[in-house]
Amino acid sequence: MENNPQIRENDSSDYRPEDLIAQILLNLPSKSVAKLIVVSKLWSSIIRSRSFIDLCQDLDKVVVSNPSTGQFLVLPKLNTRRRRISRFFGYDPIEDEYKVLCMTVLQVPYNYGPVVSEEHQVFTLGGDQKKKEETWRMIKCKLRHCPATQGICIDGVVYYGAWSNSKNRGFLIVGFDVRLEEFILVKLPDGVINFSSDTELVNYQRKLALANLSYKGKFELWVLDRQEWSKISVVVPSWNNLVGRSLFYCRGAISSGEFIFTPLLSAWASVIIIYDRKEEIARRVEIEGIEDRPHYMKVFLDHVECPIFL
Repeated sequence: MENNPQIRENDSSDYRPEDLIAQILLNLPSKSVAKLIVVSKLWSSIIRSRSFIDLCQDLDKVVVSNPSTGQFLVLPKLNTRRRRISRFFGYDPIEDEYKVLCMTVLQVPYNYGPVVSEEHQVFTLGGDQKKKEETWRMIKCKLRHCPATQGICIDGVVYYGAWSNSKNRGFLIVGFDVRLEEFILVKLPDGVINFSSDTELVNYQRKLALANLSYKGKFELWVLDRQEWSKISVVVPSWNNLVGRSLFYCRGAISSGEFIFTPLLSAWASVIIIYDRKEEIARRVEIEGIEDRPHYMKVFLDHVECPIFL
């Protein structure tokens, strides 16, 4: 987390070669793009990046899956012609409804320019069969912003990081109330006016928290409770004995209160660290069945078996 970031004004110097290369590649067939990986390290890093992979996918299709039943449901096509789409999934515990939120942006935000999300659409998956919908609904959003992170749903609110539409391009935390279908602005901790790339939005004891990258087992956690932020500094014991100097992300805490850490580098993809802060005990766990050096891996905590049929 950055307390005093240097933010540049929006000018032509912000447009990097990566932006132009990415937009050119988007217009080429997939086979041609694959061959261009060997052109240079720059081209290879762009093509292999998660943001470019997302852009190349057929993002007007949304699929919802239930691991408990093995079912998956392809939702109706979004009402848009745009390719850049952000998708979020949330649950409303009051009405017992699951909802998918999608929004689009006009510009590929490689340089985090002053872009804004538009075409905000919601699809409802109700626990009650009668509540299920067959189409996307357009909703209004008065908060001008562009999503920049993946979302996390806590007690009926989907939180995600975003860039503002101002020329300063400041960072925001946005909350989407799943039941009311309203967007809210979440105040950042005092002194924190921006995010660095190593900051994660996580769930800590059913509260929204910001966690930075763990180096040598040290990290900071900002926890939001009743609209007030508090800071927790954590030092994981015996870190060097477990993973040496490798960098790990804090992914939050599970229901037992234990912190979960996953690696920054794919070379450690099969390793997670579990830390019990109360007992001051950290342990390393090897996960079997993960292919060698996967390009991208997402972690979900506290999975609960749910027999709901889609």
